[in-house]
Amino acid sequence: MRNFLIITLSLLSFGTSQDEVSTENFTQYGDSYTGDLKDGKRDGEGIFIYPNGDRYEGEWKNDKRDGMGVFTFEDQTLKYIGEFKNDNFHGQGTLYVNNEEKYEGTWNHGELRQEATVSYPLLDRYEGEWKNDREEGKGSSIYVLGEGAESRWKNNKMEEGDSLNDSDSVEYEGEWMNDKIAEPVSSNGSDPDEYLDAWKIDKKTEQATIDYPNGNKYVGEYKDGYMDGKGTFTYANGNAYAGGYKDGKRHGKGTFNYENGETYVGEYKNGERDGHGTFNYSSGDKYMGEWKDDKRHGKGTFISKGGDRYEGEWIDDKRTSQGILILDNGDKYVGDWENNRMTGHAIYTFANGDTYDGMFLDGKTHGKGVLQYSNGDRYAGEWENGMKTGHGVETFINGNNYSGEYKDGKREGQGRLTYSFGDEYVGAWKHDKRTGQGIYMFANGNKYDGMFLNGQLHGHGTYTYSNGDIYVGEHETGNMNGKGVYFFNSGDKYEGEWQKGKMTGQGIYTFAKGNRYDGRLLDGKKDGMGTLKYSDGEIYEGEYKDGKRDGKGVFTYPNGKKYVGDWKNDRMTGQGILVLSNSDKQDGTFLNGKLNGPGISTYSTGEKYDGHYENGKRHGPGAFIYSNGESYDGDWILDKKSGTGTYTYPNGNKYVGDYKDDRMEGQGTYTYANGEKYVGRYSDGRKEGSGIFTYSNGEKYIGEWRDDIYNGQGAFNYRNGEKYLGEYQDGKREGQGTFTFTDGDRYIGAWKDDKRTGPGIYSFANGNKYEGMFLNGKLDGQGTYTYSNGNIYIGDWKDDKKNGRGTLDFKSGDLYVGDWKDDRMNGQGTHTYSNGDRYEGMYFDGKKNGQGTYDYSNGEKYEGDYLDDKREGKGTYTYIGGENYIGDWKDDERNGQGIFTFISDNKYHGDWKDDRMTGHGIYTYTNGNIYEGLFLDGRKNGKGIFTYSNGNRYVGSWKDDRMGGQGIFTYSNGDWYEGYFKDGMREGQGIFTYSNGDRYEGYYEGDKKEGQGIFIFSNGDRYEGGWKEDDFGGKGTYTYSSGDWYAGSYKNGKKKGAGTFIYSNGDKYIGEWHEDDFNGTGTYIFSFGDKYEGEFKNGKIYGQGTYTYSDGDKYIGGYKDGDFHGQGTYTYSDGDKFVGAYMDGEKEGQGILVYANGERYMGNWRNDKINGQGIFTFTNGDKYDGMFMDGKMNGAGKY
Repeated sequence: MRNFLIITLSLLSFGTSQDEVSTENFTQYGDSYTGDLKDGKRDGEGIFIYPNGDRYEGEWKNDKRDGMGVFTFEDQTLKYIGEFKNDNFHGQGTLYVNNEEKYEGTWNHGELRQEATVSYPLLDRYEGEWKNDREEGKGSSIYVLGEGAESRWKNNKMEEGDSLNDSDSVEYEGEWMNDKIAEPVSSNGSDPDEYLDAWKIDKKTEQATIDYPNGNKYVGEYKDGYMDGKGTFTYANGNAYAGGYKDGKRHGKGTFNYENGETYVGEYKNGERDGHGTFNYSSGDKYMGEWKDDKRHGKGTFISKGGDRYEGEWIDDKRTSQGILILDNGDKYVGDWENNRMTGHAIYTFANGDTYDGMFLDGKTHGKGVLQYSNGDRYAGEWENGMKTGHGVETFINGNNYSGEYKDGKREGQGRLTYSFGDEYVGAWKHDKRTGQGIYMFANGNKYDGMFLNGQLHGHGTYTYSNGDIYVGEHETGNMNGKGVYFFNSGDKYEGEWQKGKMTGQGIYTFAKGNRYDGRLLDGKKDGMGTLKYSDGEIYEGEYKDGKRDGKGVFTYPNGKKYVGDWKNDRMTGQGILVLSNSDKQDGTFLNGKLNGPGISTYSTGEKYDGHYENGKRHGPGAFIYSNGESYDGDWILDKKSGTGTYTYPNGNKYVGDYKDDRMEGQGTYTYANGEKYVGRYSDGRKEGSGIFTYSNGEKYIGEWRDDIYNGQGAFNYRNGEKYLGEYQDGKREGQGTFTFTDGDRYIGAWKDDKRTGPGIYSFANGNKYEGMFLNGKLDGQGTYTYSNGNIYIGDWKDDKKNGRGTLDFKSGDLYVGDWKDDRMNGQGTHTYSNGDRYEGMYFDGKKNGQGTYDYSNGEKYEGDYLDDKREGKGTYTYIGGENYIGDWKDDERNGQGIFTFISDNKYHGDWKDDRMTGHGIYTYTNGNIYEGLFLDGRKNGKGIFTYSNGNRYVGSWKDDRMGGQGIFTYSNGDWYEGYFKDGMREGQGIFTYSNGDRYEGYYEGDKKEGQGIFIFSNGDRYEGGWKEDDFGGKGTYTYSSGDWYAGSYKNGKKKGAGTFIYSNGDKYIGEWHEDDFNGTGTYIFSFGDKYEGEFKNGKIYGQGTYTYSDGDKYIGGYKDGDFHGQGTYTYSDGDKFVGAYMDGEKEGQGILVYANGERYMGNWRNDKINGQGIFTFTNGDKYDGMFMDGKMNGAGKY
């Protein structure tokens, strides 16, 4: 049973080594610690639970077990209570094994020393001396079966023969040698094997099978009382070890399988992992490499479950010195390690192609280093805690260059940024943006020297333009804002307030030619109160709007002329007083610099006019007092008396009546100072038309006149009593009369020169009838015209046509009330339609012309300009659904500039033609999208920019509301496409650049890659060839950044069909593909000279094939998943040849091996070795027919 002590102590040695991990390993391997810490290390009282389930509870010092503690192994088979030092059992302590064996004594670095007592299950206890963890010296062993034995011991072995007495059941008497029963056992008991099965020793082979009471079992070679040689140890807790032993401890190559699924395959030394070995962790992690003292030590490879891979140096279970870490995401670290962390110089290659060459500290970039981006950008400088911090130089592929300070990965401090397009900034930075004092020099020669904030001009600064302009003042968010002075290269100067880059607020603008403006401005234009002094002496003081005089103002001329009053659109318009240089004075309403409306003119001659004006001329009612005493009070037209008025003469004569063109014209009463009186019509200042003249002799004429004599219809009472009922002139009908025509027409009214002039009634034979005024045979003045069709016109007439105000009542129910000219509606009027529509506005030549409002019966409404009965000019149309158009019209259609607001609140602002959006415009969508560009027939056509609310942007050609032609589409994620479009989709030649650095250049069809194209990946891969449905399709060539290369067929983005793949290491595959893998028949040529020809499946050798090795070996036969499988023939270069069955790469089943020397084996194989029934024929003719194990004759056989 002493051998069990050696085994368990070996286990202890393995268990105690597990805590050689740094703090970082706690998380990595699942360790757990609860207790005191000091300087980041375990120090004081604490409990540590190891990944395999082992547990230590006790004292710690400097991160190691030190002092009193209890160590319990995961399977509860071992438990140590006692003193520790430097992580080992050291001092007084007791080790309990399966709660059966007990080791009490003094320990020294994990081994028993001096006197100690050991209690075994079958050997009650051993009391005696120890040396080097073995029983050596005087000692007593007391067995539970008897009284015991006293003997000399050395190296755990009894040196001298003694007797073992079993008073209860078993007695052995015989020879002992090296702790072994030297002779067969004789028994006096009923069942001696019950206790002695554990000591089945084959003297010839030194093979042993030992079953331990705790359930452990050893099967293997045994020598000198120890497990020595090859053996298998199975633990009761499920652990199992198979491999070499020496002096009772694992030694040499072996495999340890843990009950939790972990395995170790490799070398051991003195019971500990030492040498080369592979450890598979239950977590899925894997370590392959060198070990020492049960720890990873030397060169090794660690592969995590997630795919991370470390290759390099290990010291005391930690990555130290040089190593390579390849992460599952493709990143790669090659360089120095310290204390399990990336520390020192290294090269870090990112999966996206970026490369960092420089210093690391605790896993982060720290110190000097160069980061080369895959897109060509480059940073060389200082790093801190994984971020650019300190001084650095960054060059960009677009040609930009930055040299200066960084902090936390961003430009901060002083720095210089040179742009590829020629701009340059030198100054302060904060949070990666220009902030603070700086100088920005533009490629076009402009220069700004001043304050910045968040990358924009902000604060006080000087902006010098290449054309010589200079601005000195305040800025805000990139614009001139606040107070500032602007010096124009023309010599102009502005000093004052600015808003959003424009002159806005109070300021003084001095013109190079001598003019000077002092006042308010808005968006660079005079707006508000201001004073403009002209170089010629003219002065304007008053209000401005949109750069023009507008509002109240005073304009003073050098010659003494002065205007005080209202202004509009830079012209004198509104109420005002104009004093001329000759002292004439005009007081009234002005329009465009001239009196228009009521006004009073006082002349230096003493004359005076008080009345209405139009366009600077007397027009409308007014009174004029002449310097000779005459006066006129009445109507005026274009500076002439026209209409009704009263003219008074100094001699007492007086005229009251109508005027036209400064002369009496129409109805009037002229009273003479001598008592005579004329009441009647005048024309051209003379009596003309109907009139009554009463002479002083009593005679009286009632009738019409012409050229100051009566002519026409009238009643002239002569002294002889004759009377003429009718008007004549020079023997012609002239004046009032009645005339009945032969055709049935009849006229009763005034005549002149044989024509109707004056009031009259004309009845037409066709039923029409006119009742009103005539002039020269035509309807003129007020009149009512009744048409036979039922229409009735009541109003003014002139020249046989409706002129002036009038109402036309249509039989249909329409009604027009308004102005007329030349028989057509002309001027202001209102037309009410029978269908409920209504128009109110201006007419010209019988059609709607000028400003007007049209209310439709359906609720729609138009307000604006008309031309020839059509909407033309400016106008607003409100649709019944709530849509609204404000803008230009032509030919009753929207033409020109306009704004259309849709019921959805979408809005279009731009050009119109033929009632459709045509030309340049901006279309704003309620969802935030904006289109600015050309339209045709209501659709986007031509060049345009579409900005999406999600950040996408398209700049290019459009056709019928869809992207069509050349264009650039920029995606919010950084992708962008430049090329051709059709029907809103990519079509034809184009370039697509992805935000991750990928790039495609080729053809598109239906928004998908189609035809020939080149795809360059950000990692350096490149594909050139055919495309189908947005994927590789057809013939193509794929060049990998790693140096691999493929040329062949693709389908649905995957290799399919014939193709050739050349690996960077020199390997080459020529053959068939399917689903991106070798599938079908092909040839694989290895760089080291091996060659396979045959079948493949899913990227692996599968089926029938021939494998020719570079050393001359050759295999012909079946494969499965890359391994020999099924029937095959393997011919060795040395002449040996095997023909038979394979399974999973190993000979399995029946097979024949013919050796080059003539020997031959025919029979069963297992695990690639001769195992089972077979026949071996030797060169000398000997033959063995029997059982084999692992290539050796073993079991029943015949020789």
